[in-house]
Amino acid sequence: MTAATARRTAPSNVTFGAKRDTHDVARLRPAELRRLFRRRHGRTYPFDDVGLRARDVVLDHIVQSGAVDASQQATTFLAECCPWTVADERPAVIRQAIQRRKFWDKSELGNLLGLTWEERDACRITTIRPAGATDADMADRRRLKGKLAKQEKRRMETLHPNEDLPKPAIRAHAIAAILRIGERCAVSAICEELKRTRQIPFAHLEGKALTTAVHKAIDYGIEHGFFLKVVDRAGRIPVATITKIVNAR
Repeated sequence: MTAATARRTAPSNVTFGAKRDTHDVARLRPAELRRLFRRRHGRTYPFDDVGLRARDVVLDHIVQSGAVDASQQATTFLAECCPWTVADERPAVIRQAIQRRKFWDKSELGNLLGLTWEERDACRITTIRPAGATDADMADRRRLKGKLAKQEKRRMETLHPNEDLPKPAIRAHAIAAILRIGERCAVSAICEELKRTRQIPFAHLEGKALTTAVHKAIDYGIEHGFFLKVVDRAGRIPVATITKIVNAR
């Protein structure tokens, strides 16, 4: 018996295609594709060239997914999403996918589908590249996401500070968030920026109370190693400046 014959005669509960220890691509792609096409077409795919292509791409991945019930998954998919593939035709369509054994490269598939960056994010797709995306584009995107994630973390820490920390610590972190590493800034300028941006830990403070709170926060930052304070006494009135030397921890 040939391998092709074995696949044609295999019962519906026998695994075919990928091995059980298949790569994440084979495991994840069927669900990713289902989310993408549901977003594009709704529950039922159109009965045209676009719908036929979507059907075949999904089947190519289901039959190589390594799932024990891959045959049943394929049959259910056709019944739910491609009802125009009538019941009598479904076994033959699934056999064709098994015989094709088509493995789609991440870039090849993205280009074929015209996948956009927005669709990739919205459908939680990780195994397909957006159409036309290069290695450099993907690296830039990862860096951007990392940067945005850090910004969001800082925003949440500012809006929802850890209540277990003492107030000077919470306020020191808020000041650190508005300074760049190596940036030198006068204490008076920090007070003005805090008033302008209405930082939550300082929101109810004004005048001398604000200045006192800022100095206590700065003292905390100096003690914990992320601020450096320099007092310029060259003029008639000493001027204190603060430099953030490392990110707050």
